[in-house]
Amino acid sequence: MLKKGFRWVLGDGTQINAFRDPWLRSKEGFCVENASSNNHRSETYLGYQLDMSVVEHAPTWLLQKLSSGGSEEIITIATGLLGIWNSRNMRMWDNKVLTPALAMEWSKKQVIVSTVNQAAVRTWIAPQEGEFKLNVDASITEGLSFFTVGMVIRNHAGQFVQGRNAKIAGDISVLEAEALGVLEVLSWLRTLPDMKVHVESDSLTVVNAILADMEYQVEVGHVIEACRSLLVELDNVSVRFVRRQANKVAHLMACIPCSLNCHNMFLSPPRSVLESIVSFLML
Repeated sequence: MLKKGFRWVLGDGTQINAFRDPWLRSKEGFCVENASSNNHRSETYLGYQLDMSVVEHAPTWLLQKLSSGGSEEIITIATGLLGIWNSRNMRMWDNKVLTPALAMEWSKKQVIVSTVNQAAVRTWIAPQEGEFKLNVDASITEGLSFFTVGMVIRNHAGQFVQGRNAKIAGDISVLEAEALGVLEVLSWLRTLPDMKVHVESDSLTVVNAILADMEYQVEVGHVIEACRSLLVELDNVSVRFVRRQANKVAHLMACIPCSLNCHNMFLSPPRSVLESIVSFLML
């Protein structure tokens, strides 16, 4: 028994040095490989050199890095943590095992999309001449077994082109309502003449899921896949995220009364959204 050596009882892990102490259950020597070797004092993760042999308490080290590190260093560490988090979820909920390379590839894509979305503006910006923007928003009222969707198309001058809203039966989550709203928009665009359209939604989760080239497993997975399929067909249509303040007209359109499981079509702006449109035109 003594020949096999000792290892710490983990407890909450706060008293264990993960890279020095013998704590691994089924590894020869019970230590992380190379952690105690003077010839291998640093490791490379995601292209970033880390000297982990001097780390006494990983949580404290991590907080210090996140609070005082440079932006590139913080993004690199966050990318690694996001990949670990996703791998854990895939293993626990879907019984799928991701290789480190696949986990980091997924994580890097999420960080790239998130970085782009951080630049999203808080006011509506008109598209270039000859192009259109279609804003969409879903609205749910707690206790009611339906949700509403509002959609507004505007041109490069900010002028109202077409609008549509719908009331759809279903007791669903906000996330699913937002995803179905985007699906409604893409289905509507299939019936319209071919034109370059930028679809804007204020649901960051839905937009990221559609843009990420990964299987999406939560309750809206089938809706996300349907959106991606339509985007392949609609090669002049893109989807992007905007702040809620820039999506106000679509939200107001969603609040206009409508019969259940029906659509309202608007060729001129309803009174409730007219003020917001006029405000932009007067800028």
